[in-house]
Amino acid sequence: MDRYDAYQSIASPSGEGIADLYAALRLGTSCIGRNFRQSGTCANCKTCSGVRDIDYLKRTRTSPPSPQTFAWSNKNCGSSVHCKGYTYSEAVYSLYKRHLQSPPYNYDDYTALEIVTRLTYIGGGSVVSWYSGSPPYGGCASTSGYKKFLTADDDNGNLNDGTPRT
Repeated sequence: MDRYDAYQSIASPSGEGIADLYAALRLGTSCIGRNFRQSGTCANCKTCSGVRDIDYLKRTRTSPPSPQTFAWSNKNCGSSVHCKGYTYSEAVYSLYKRHLQSPPYNYDDYTALEIVTRLTYIGGGSVVSWYSGSPPYGGCASTSGYKKFLTADDDNGNLNDGTPRT
């Protein structure tokens, strides 16, 4: 889906994160590749029987649990496309499961899923690079995932006023 979208190439630094998001949003689970493993859970996963879990609260990597950040990815992922994909797949999944279902929005699960799915399909399709550069300011290019999601969420052509969600 990524290769044949609005931006006709696989977005860098990894197409794995968007593939994980498409699967998670379609199947309603953060566990990617459920039942891929015949026994036990994936490495660093609490309950997922797949290859990875994009909900950082369901992993055992850090205590207390924390998302993989841009800085963490630059320091630890090297050329691992799955590791790099966590950075933005976790962020979008958290937008769905935590941020939109908490104050001030308080959307129910279905509404939050609908919003994030729309943002992912519209915004994600034209991403050239999900994030790039050096910490702490990487990822702010106009073709980044963050900017494309802001544009997809905008309802009046002015990104400075925070519409429709602030």
